Amino acid sequence: MGSKQSTCSKKTLKYIRSKNLSNAAIIYTLYEYMHSVDVFDASGRSPLHYAAIVGNDETLQTLLMCNPDVNRFSKDGTTPIHEAIIHNHPGALTLLLQRGSNIKLPYQNRIPSLSLAVCLNHTTIVELLIRVGTDPNATDTEGRSSLHYAAYKDNIKMFHILLSSIHPLNINMCDNHGYSVLDYARANSQDSSQCVDLLLQLRVYDPDRGISTIDNIQLDMPSVKIFTSSIELCSLDNKQLKKKKNKLKVV
Repeated sequence: MGSKQSTCSKKTLKYIRSKNLSNAAIIYTLYEYMHSVDVFDASGRSPLHYAAIVGNDETLQTLLMCNPDVNRFSKDGTTPIHEAIIHNHPGALTLLLQRGSNIKLPYQNRIPSLSLAVCLNHTTIVELLIRVGTDPNATDTEGRSSLHYAAYKDNIKMFHILLSSIHPLNINMCDNHGYSVLDYARANSQDSSQCVDLLLQLRVYDPDRGISTIDNIQLDMPSVKIFTSSIELCSLDNKQLKKKKNKLKVV
């Protein structure tokens, strides 16, 4: 039963993306085929994911009226909220938050949503998440908070936004390896760092008094899939179909 529904879902999504349908027609097509908007393609993405990707608030609102699974993960580890963050759509993010999307679900089960936005330098998204009360102290699987990410990039503007949070910030927080926010600020700076200066002004704990340098801190940015156009979205199924055909030829 599950396999049959999955096949039907993929056919439905392929049909929708191949047509130049209006927002209402998309919803009607979904109900005609599936009696639900909780369908998904080979990547595990639902129409809600794609509405968040393109930032189509009208379609998103219509889909949300049908009580979809707003917290569904794709095979890439993204929920619709993550897609709105990645593609920098604060309007879509606001709509999803209003309908109960869980901002605490980590991107790829690894990185908090706020840290993801900080990594991508999406200032408006970060401001929005701080405004709705997202905790900057939330850590990734390595114990790093959003402050670690901002400090490593010496992103002073982002740092100030995080400091405006209603949550008391732990500026002395250390990651799983014992490196502090100050260590991260010093690790990626040459001669001077605005974040280092700010942290020292805030009287951060500095046992080494700035004498030691941190050379072995490496912060890999999260890998993200960014869809740049509707043409790319429409070509997904064709690419996947070609891959399957090539595999059959090799066999």
